Amino acid sequence: MPYESHPGKPLKRHLAEVAEEAKGYLDHPALRQRQLLREAAYLVGLAHDLGKYTPFFQAHLMEGRNFDGLERHSFLSALLAAWLALKRNEKLPEAQGREFLPLLAYLVVHRHHGHLCAPKKLLPPLGDPDKAQGELFSALRALNSQLEAMRKNRDWIPEWEELGIEEAIEFVERPNLKDLFAALDKLEYRLKRADEDLGACLCLWGQLLFSALTDADKRSAAQTRGPKRPLIPPDLVERFLRQRYPYPQGEIPRLRAEFQTAVRSNVEALNPQEILGQTFSLTAPTGLGKTLAALDVALRLRGKLQEIWGEDHAPRIVYALPFINIIEQNHAEFQKVLSLLWPHSFVPEAALLRHHHLAEISYRTEDEALPLEQALLLTDSWESEVIVTTFVQLFQTILGYQNRFLRKLHNLIGSIVILDEAQALPMEYWPLMHKVFEVLKKELGVVVLQMTATKPLIFPKVKELHSDPKALFRRLNRTKLIVREELPFEDWLGEAIRLFEEHGSLLIVVNTVGVALRAYKALRANLKGLQPFGFRVPEEKAAWLVHLSTNIVPKQRMERVCALKQHLSRGGRALVVSTQVIEAGVDLDFPAVLRDLGPLDSIVQVAGRCNREGRARQAPVYLIPLKDGGCARIYGAVHTHVARSLLQGLHTLEEKDFYLLVEKYFAEVQKRSSQRVSEELWKAYQTLAYDDLEKEPSLSDFHLIETPEHLPIFVPLTKADEDWFWNEFHPEAFKNEDINARRSAWLKHRKRFHDHLLRPFLARALRNLPPEVEGAPYLRWIPYDDLDRFYHEEWGFRWDEEDLERAWIV
Repeated sequence: MPYESHPGKPLKRHLAEVAEEAKGYLDHPALRQRQLLREAAYLVGLAHDLGKYTPFFQAHLMEGRNFDGLERHSFLSALLAAWLALKRNEKLPEAQGREFLPLLAYLVVHRHHGHLCAPKKLLPPLGDPDKAQGELFSALRALNSQLEAMRKNRDWIPEWEELGIEEAIEFVERPNLKDLFAALDKLEYRLKRADEDLGACLCLWGQLLFSALTDADKRSAAQTRGPKRPLIPPDLVERFLRQRYPYPQGEIPRLRAEFQTAVRSNVEALNPQEILGQTFSLTAPTGLGKTLAALDVALRLRGKLQEIWGEDHAPRIVYALPFINIIEQNHAEFQKVLSLLWPHSFVPEAALLRHHHLAEISYRTEDEALPLEQALLLTDSWESEVIVTTFVQLFQTILGYQNRFLRKLHNLIGSIVILDEAQALPMEYWPLMHKVFEVLKKELGVVVLQMTATKPLIFPKVKELHSDPKALFRRLNRTKLIVREELPFEDWLGEAIRLFEEHGSLLIVVNTVGVALRAYKALRANLKGLQPFGFRVPEEKAAWLVHLSTNIVPKQRMERVCALKQHLSRGGRALVVSTQVIEAGVDLDFPAVLRDLGPLDSIVQVAGRCNREGRARQAPVYLIPLKDGGCARIYGAVHTHVARSLLQGLHTLEEKDFYLLVEKYFAEVQKRSSQRVSEELWKAYQTLAYDDLEKEPSLSDFHLIETPEHLPIFVPLTKADEDWFWNEFHPEAFKNEDINARRSAWLKHRKRFHDHLLRPFLARALRNLPPEVEGAPYLRWIPYDDLDRFYHEEWGFRWDEEDLERAWIV
């Protein structure tokens, strides 16, 4: 009988394709155990779907029949993978840890349709199959019938012989489960007692084999191959800057050019051996062009490594940031640079890719735009030369256990990882990230480039790419921090009004949405003549009053930031009340800033929105703590206490000295912070505790974003938005009975959907609960005719008592 893996796809061909592709993914000169892991990947690829040779699976595939679990294939495939790895172990290239490959092969193949879990979850107690329980008991019971059916119909044997897996035939003929499980159990026992370095290495091997297998498997099934890798010259950024700024005018543009030239010169002096496994740092004040400098550095490092590795192994550049709005901004800037190579067409995704959960799924080759499913496959696996992505995507990959995150891990081999605003990573994870990146640098040849204005202590030893960062801060002295005493709300508000009237424009940054709303409404009531920013842009000649927070939908936030940038650049006046959404990556320039107490690195970020272009000699950043402003509630007691302590007795601080104060701040906070979370996750990493451990920490406990419970609410800002939601999005994404069609619709529409999505705290949403969406009880929506009852055009969702009373007045 003809055996198939998927409808119309010969099973033998699928196994051979996946084996070759997976082997190719791990056949990289930067991979320390290249010889061993590429052979292991090939073996895992050959074995991963051998369980599909049962007549039960073939009948299920061809006719849609079910056999009470007998059609399942992963468990049988996993046993065969482990058996092959056990029998061939001594013939594989020698390396420390080689003996653990049967356990890794069993784990990776068993879970290749799901997520990685701790090996012991897949093994019977004490390695005795007679003591198996739950799902393993059911799988073992089905196994006897599967093997018996294969022994009765032996026409699969020639295909296995052609694949060169005769040892697997032996297992089907004479299965020795007790010896196999005993061997796997012994390895799992030894794993728990392995030293720290070996355990961490084995964890990464498991992730890599899983990554190579799942990516090769999905691409083979979808008949999707990666595009030809484009060449990018190392000096492309330099060429772009020469065209864009041939003659820098003014102090800051000239300093920016000097900074980039100095960094470029230092990078050019490096040889490849000084690059491999290194952590570099670009430390410079806000506004000196670190973004393009980092791309310039990465392309030059890439060029040097490409010379020794070859074009096929040129390092991919992964530019990771904490915030989506900065991703869009930096992606657009990189697109301008790369358009030098594609002046008459689009920049293909094979050269530049943005990847986050709201990004539009599009993958274009020179000939055509790929179908959605193929585009998603190549996007999710980071099949590009320069990837601009989020911390979530990067860190949930390197500490990953989930299928969709780990699929791209193999493309990090030999990569250059740029960490922008690294201090945004929660401090309890800093020791963990340092250890994991040490493993990645040693085993995968990863090169790290940290870029920041505040130099967090994630990496204790870094090589600075500018010879004297402190001199840059001394020369760029655009702002001055002015520290005042804590004030109650009414007095604080009065000071805000006075500062606005004194400076003409003012950015106010507070810690919570509640305080931002209270301040905005009070300013609106007390200041006459300001034009509020609602659904329409205020008049250009007017002074604007603007609210920015997560209490308004992302579409309005983006529109307001873009309009403010133009308004301020033309000399317009504005009073902006914002939460931390404005701290990083928002390219606005105010003559003065007022900040409530916060972490010192946060205060420095806000200072970057003041006198950014150096139009004034020196501009003030007022730090006036607000009584009950919520600093400790948002940032924690340690950060708040250290910030207060370091600011005590300080009256003014010039920008040139920010650097030293923030260094002290990071050192003090790190000294006082608990290392428990990092220690527990590091132990999970080195013991392969990926997931599913009931009482012990596992990698699935790692969450970059910890938030209270929220309720998603769709907000139609226009009648057209409401019509789109009900006439297109809802029927396609919720009503369609075809699950694949629903998924495609979700991918197609998700950007517009999220642009209109609010996620207030559940406790707030319950005060003014909009109606439920039919077919999606977890989602609410605001009818357009009732918009004002639930949503104010200036400050967003109505949830406080005073706001609700006004909204209900007819």
